[in-house]
Amino acid sequence: MDENELLSKINELERVAKTLDEPEKTFKLCEISQLRIEAAGMAISDVAAKMKAISLPRIEEMDTQIAAAADATSAHSARVAAFDSAYRILKGFLGLVV
Repeated sequence: MDENELLSKINELERVAKTLDEPEKTFKLCEISQLRIEAAGMAISDVAAKMKAISLPRIEEMDTQIAAAADATSAHSARVAAFDSAYRILKGFLGLVV
């Protein structure tokens, strides 16, 4: 059951509780209010648990990876330029031969 389904069921309980006679109605609405608070608390704790499970690299590691990516990009650009140059030479040579 996901959070939306849980909230939907709580809303349905609240709707039914509002049809009850006093004092039962007040007690049930109070219990439903506590249930909403617990559901919200569980959602927050789930998010906190997931965030604790995430491990981020240190700043130095990220800087190293960024530098490596920049080097790879410039190396790729150099390879593309070399390919284009070789392609133009071959194309020119084939034009001369034909």
